[in-house]
Amino acid sequence: MKKLLISILAYNRLEMLKKSIQEIRSQIHEPHRILVVNNGSKDGTQEWLATQKDLIVINQENTGSEGGFFTCLDTGYKLGYDWIMTLDDDIVLEERCIESILSSVHYNDDTTGFISCRVVNSQGETYMTAGPYQHHWKYYDTITRHNSVEVKGGTWAGLLISRNAIKKIGFPISEFFLWDGDLEYTERISREMPCHVLLNASIKHYQGDSSGEGFKIKFLYLSRNRFARILMLDTSVLKKSLMIVKSTYWLFSNIISGKFPVISILWALKGIFLFKPKIKYIDDVEQA
Repeated sequence: MKKLLISILAYNRLEMLKKSIQEIRSQIHEPHRILVVNNGSKDGTQEWLATQKDLIVINQENTGSEGGFFTCLDTGYKLGYDWIMTLDDDIVLEERCIESILSSVHYNDDTTGFISCRVVNSQGETYMTAGPYQHHWKYYDTITRHNSVEVKGGTWAGLLISRNAIKKIGFPISEFFLWDGDLEYTERISREMPCHVLLNASIKHYQGDSSGEGFKIKFLYLSRNRFARILMLDTSVLKKSLMIVKSTYWLFSNIISGKFPVISILWALKGIFLFKPKIKYIDDVEQA
């Protein structure tokens, strides 16, 4: 049996974390385990986790979502797990989610890079779920045969990374700190290995308001990371240039609409000229 480690990145949402863990406990048994990476919470999360003896717990300073999930994958790999699932602490598994994952043909296929769950919001509507990249007549077959669709990217919400993918592709880029690191990582994996969304494995994401000041800070990181991600691609200068033009239009559209602050322009320039993150591989981490 392939071993699954379900990792949760926790940051100041203790009551939601308890609810998430309670549902996971009802769906898993040995040899599968739960890992919680406490990303610098100040709300009593660390103290509560110390009383939960069935959990694997790591307490660290706040390294953002990208640094936090780097820790999740690094820990899962070092502990010998075949799959590492990533969840935020505002996500709750839907009924029979883990059962659907464990019985999937893709979970038991050594060539699979990642599996993504179907993500629904608090109203039960699908969102934040990767769309199929193939023509519709192609993915009809995988839907009917395996309740899945092949995809090229995904988010950290309900993402399962295979041990083989980490061994071959390396780790996510922790320097991204917030946003777009999941897209860079999943697209990097899917260029080398087949990846799928499981339509019968759902998670519910209780995401907060995206219009507050806290999200505006996240948009700065997104502006930087989006352009840095383009420059990291192994493709022609012409294609990169066209992607930068398209992303510049995206950036200014968001600034004009008031969604992004004007200072996002400086962060985008930083992503083009100053921010040079590096991909870490197994050997790099073992030598550190």
